[in-house]
Formats: sequence, C-alpha cells, structure tokens
Amino acid sequence: MPVSKPRRKNQPSRRLLGHCARCRRACWSDSPDGPRWNAEVRAGQVVGIECPDCQTPEENMEAELKAATLDYRTMTKRADGRTAIAPRGGWHTAVAADHPIVEDKTVHLAAEILDGRLNLAVGPHSDARLHEPFTGAAAQAVRAALAAKEARPGTRTLTFAPMEDFGPDTIVFIEDQAIADDAEDRGELVVCFSPQMNPHLLTAFTPTIADCIRGLLAA
Repeated sequence: MPVSKPRRKNQPSRRLLGHCARCRRACWSDSPDGPRWNAEVRAGQVVGIECPDCQTPEENMEAELKAATLDYRTMTKRADGRTAIAPRGGWHTAVAADHPIVEDKTVHLAAEILDGRLNLAVGPHSDARLHEPFTGAAAQAVRAALAAKEARPGTRTLTFAPMEDFGPDTIVFIEDQAIADDAEDRGELVVCFSPQMNPHLLTAFTPTIADCIRGLLAA
C-alpha cells in the first residue's frame, strides 16, 4: 500500500522449558536458577540447554552474558518441536490476537509485544492491504488475521506520527480524522507509536517502513 495504553500482563503459568542436554534435569519457567541455564541459540531457535551444574566455567560465563540479553521467561516450544526464545523486550512469535482498541471502527490494526509474542489485532473494517508494511512472520500473521475477518482493501495512504498517548510496546494504525484537531478526513491511515517505542517492534516491518519510523524517532 502507498506510504506517505498496553494491557496488563497476565501472570505466567509454570511451564516445562526442556531438559539439560547432559544430565536431563528439567528446566521449569519458574526455576530459581533459570537465568543461570545456558542455551545454545541458532537463528533465534534454541537447539540445546545445559543446567548450571553441568556447565564449565567458560559456559557459565556465557550463560551470564546471555541472561543479560535473552528473556528466558519467554522460552517456549513451537508446533514443529523447536524451542524459541525472545531477546529481552522482544518477540519470537507473531500471532493474531484480540485487542479492545480495534473495536473502534477507526482503528484498523494494533500491534503489541507481550510476553515474547507480537500480538496483532485487526477487525472486519480493517484495510485488507495491511499485511504489506510488515515482513516475515508478522506479515503472515496479519494476512491470516485479515482473511479471518474477511477484511476488504481500502484506499487510505499510510502516514506516521509519534504520540505520547501510546505505550512503548504498542503501535496502532488509526484513521486520521480520529486524531486530527479539526477531525477532517484526509484519506490517511496514521501509524501511531510512542516516542520511546520499543525498538524490537521495528523488526516486524519492512526495511522501508522501519527506516521511516527510525527517522521520526531520531528527529
């Protein structure tokens, strides 16, 4: 298509995350020594984990470094059996989800990072072209969500606006008249985001869209 307040998090339940590749000890999502487990990560996928007792001093140091950049609370098994883990503040899975803000017919899409997932919400009134600004798994999730809602293509042009009204983990696509001071409809769909936006949200977008948002954040 042409380009011109986060919800409260639920308390996570106890989950089995895997077993030590050496001693087969179980790793649970609420394990007190969870940050000290070491995960071997390739292309965002966990291919093996070792418990603290089985690690060498070098591996223990590596685990501490990973604990500073990876959020082990988000580690989960996918349908294909592989384990994924999100970077701190980031996401590893894009999913179609519900969000009350999309009940407003002027809001076409809401994207939110929550517990390692990128939740993407649309409605029947949403522009069916809204998968185009996204890339990879995010684009696939948006396309599937739009199809499920039987959305139809629109004619609005994307514009972008940092706004203090939104939390750092959320982006909302909203019709311009809903936020314009004069309430005039100029045929635009405004991509609204916090000036303190979580940079991990940018990985959901195509390079062109991500660069546009970065430019506005740096201005």
